Amino acid sequence: MTYPGDTTAATGPVADGPVAGDGAGHDAVDGAVDEAVMGLLAEHVPLTLLVDLVDAPTSAEVLVEEGLPGEEWWDRPEPS
Repeated sequence: MTYPGDTTAATGPVADGPVAGDGAGHDAVDGAVDEAVMGLLAEHVPLTLLVDLVDAPTSAEVLVEEGLPGEEWWDRPEPS
């Protein structure tokens, strides 16, 4: 398979599988991640949510940047 602008076509075919030095050792991990993502998509988890989770800051980073909320809503008594 060749792509527009691919200069390797003149010297030989483009490798379709893992190539030494391209992170080929991560294939098993990548496959497991792919299966997990596909499973979430099959359960109707929106792709945009998955992308947000990948790029999201950690809770500690958000806390440092935004601080605690002014009202401690989690500390309210339960309504009876």
